[in-house]
Amino acid sequence: MKKSLYFLIFLLFSFKIMGQTLPVLASPKAVHSVSLGIGLGFTELKNETISPLIFTGFGAPMSLTYRRESAISRQFLQLQYQAPTLQSPFDLPIEEVGGHLIFSYLRRIKSYNKSRFFWGAELRLEGADRQMPKSLNSAFTISLNSLNMNGLWDFSMGKSRFESEISVAVLGYNLRSGSNLSGGFDVSFFDYLKSNARFETLPKYFNATLRIAYFVPTNAKHFLWRVDYSGNYLGFKQRQYFGVLRNQISTSLTYQF
Repeated sequence: MKKSLYFLIFLLFSFKIMGQTLPVLASPKAVHSVSLGIGLGFTELKNETISPLIFTGFGAPMSLTYRRESAISRQFLQLQYQAPTLQSPFDLPIEEVGGHLIFSYLRRIKSYNKSRFFWGAELRLEGADRQMPKSLNSAFTISLNSLNMNGLWDFSMGKSRFESEISVAVLGYNLRSGSNLSGGFDVSFFDYLKSNARFETLPKYFNATLRIAYFVPTNAKHFLWRVDYSGNYLGFKQRQYFGVLRNQISTSLTYQF
């Protein structure tokens, strides 16, 4: 618990430094945007509690995203849903339904020529329900909630733009059952929460995301196209290893106002 408090104090101190390094200036009008995206995602999952195998599969993630961008700050709110089917070498599939809700705030800390650098924090709420139809007692639901630190680089290229962002979890409050097997519960939800939810930090719990975005040049006043890549890895050991690696590429129609 002490480590969790140290991370939280460090995060608050970082925001205090950011506020001191940038003077409050009259900035250009903020740009708001809403994006509707769809893409192709590839997932690799290994859960040694239920199987030593690696499960892989494709899905079609769908997302709805709101952004607010100004000269000194960035805000980001995204809701994503996907339902891939993961296969193993022995025809033992896992059916998954899951998604995430992300909110982030970043503050500009440096500008150089056509580049801008931002630093901030992100709240990530993620959940998934995974079922193994051919194994009646193997169903596992997981809820991962983390406070992340983010760094973003923005580079302008005429009418187009390139962004690269890294997000790393520094404090997680995660809920997962100790056995990862379905069955009846003879305890109340709050007792179940007390037994299976816990605060976690690095290095025992690792959750990191890389996002890359390219804004396709367009002459439209309010509409533009984005092409995004997102790679996420999370891993932890709860009695045995559990890890998920996701790679997604998507395109979205964005309306600016």
